Amino acid sequence: MHPAWRTIVKKIKLSTLLATLPFSSAKGEDYIQYDFSKPEEVYKATLAESVTKLGISAGDLYEIMRAGQIVIVNDHPASDTIPWLTTAGCIVNAPPEHTFEVVTDIGKYPEFMPQTNKAEVTPVADHIERIDYELGINVLLVTIDVPYSVYHYHQPPRRTDWVMAGGDFEANCGAYEVLPIPGDSNRSLLFYTSYSLPRNALVNSLFDKIPMLDMMINLSTGTLVVRAMKGRVESLWRQKGGKTPAIPGGATPLGKLLETRSSQLARLASRGKVVVIEDTDPPYYSGGIVIHAPMAEIYHAVTHLDEMSKASRYYSATYLERSDSGARVDYTSIIPLMVDFKSHYVLNTRFFPPNRTTWVGEPGGDIEGIAGSWELVQLSDDKTLVFYRNTSDLGSQGYMMRKILAVEPTFELAIQACQTQYLIADLKRWCEASPEQRKQMVGAN
Repeated sequence: MHPAWRTIVKKIKLSTLLATLPFSSAKGEDYIQYDFSKPEEVYKATLAESVTKLGISAGDLYEIMRAGQIVIVNDHPASDTIPWLTTAGCIVNAPPEHTFEVVTDIGKYPEFMPQTNKAEVTPVADHIERIDYELGINVLLVTIDVPYSVYHYHQPPRRTDWVMAGGDFEANCGAYEVLPIPGDSNRSLLFYTSYSLPRNALVNSLFDKIPMLDMMINLSTGTLVVRAMKGRVESLWRQKGGKTPAIPGGATPLGKLLETRSSQLARLASRGKVVVIEDTDPPYYSGGIVIHAPMAEIYHAVTHLDEMSKASRYYSATYLERSDSGARVDYTSIIPLMVDFKSHYVLNTRFFPPNRTTWVGEPGGDIEGIAGSWELVQLSDDKTLVFYRNTSDLGSQGYMMRKILAVEPTFELAIQACQTQYLIADLKRWCEASPEQRKQMVGAN
């Protein structure tokens, strides 16, 4: 979770989230008791959300997700009972009906879902089940046991939502969505949406000391869950004798998407940010955001990083050489975990006005395999879609980083995606600020 969100989230109490829901909790009972005759009220926070409610068709979502797995960071949920939501999505090579069947067979989760030690299912009402979970969550180099319970509301054949029943969370809600793909009955789109606020004292102390950790865990959890679910669904489908032909045309490059689906990508990013984990080798982590500023001003910012870096906590840039066609940039990046992982390297950049820059890291830096680009799409005179693409070999940073990634491999994705989100958020703040506000931003850093 972004540090600015943490201030908001700390103020949200369980009573705030649940105050408008029809439930009661009798003395001596371990579980929150809801009035399940009104599921539309009990689950209203998540039922208010759907990827298709952003005005994007399943067909367009499929074309976007052909580039890779996506994560949507929603800073402005439709329901005012929660401050944020994250949604992870991927293409599953199995029909929607089979996918939904596996998603709702929750008692089998310990067989394939990482960090899930127990998932006991108890029927409660029509289409309502209580699930008692026990998780072993890897947080950096620590494994924390987290027992908790939720009530699932199954709405076949496309959706199941959950709300907290008890355990080590102040709040916990979310949903799975399964969407059919027009013209392709062999595949489905799977989305996992969640919001949680942990109660565990150790987890909260780590979040206070390492603000980046909150966002990392949310990104890591979402991507881990949909990847594990995709693997399970496709494995069981093959065991049944199901066959799914390869996706025609293979993966779609992000550059092609920006040419053909920029308006849909802008809608995904309209309430926060969108991350595309591209199916490339090596994988690129691409973060998109909508900035309310002319494209020319944004292009100036991304080709003058030394100016903007003075207001950033996460990087610094000094130009060693500069021309109209490119520059060499002395660059330091900071990943704030248990300690600040500082990495120094030189970027060789090329400028492609009016909307693109690229870079590669020169040999001899602290991180190997660095490459990336800024990609800008003008949406209107004062609105621009911006994507920051980046790849690097985090394991080349040394023993401690390799140890962290060995304990929880999805943290590489989470760290890369967090860095991407911080950079595009910094760019948005900088480009939307007045000259006086920029001076204040520089002075505060």
